[in-house]
Amino acid sequence: MVKLLAALPLLVSFGSHAAIVGVAEMQDGASILFQDDRGPCVGAARLASFVKPAAAGTIPGCWVARGHHIAVVFFDGDVGAVPVAALKPPKNA
Repeated sequence: MVKLLAALPLLVSFGSHAAIVGVAEMQDGASILFQDDRGPCVGAARLASFVKPAAAGTIPGCWVARGHHIAVVFFDGDVGAVPVAALKPPKNA
């Protein structure tokens, strides 16, 4: 996780909400928000949110940095890996 934070030094605070440390955008308009809050996740894992296209809903999950990739598991059972290089800072950063 230290590598991820080094790659994205800009943290944006949303009041009492967790800071978003990175965003992965999909071609269909969906995105994954990577947050610094633990939420319901355990150990080194942190909270992630899959945002459906056109803000049609979200699916929570957990993420952890693994070398050059971020492993993410969503509460609907979907899993994936996102290259750290694909992350962007939040739009309102």
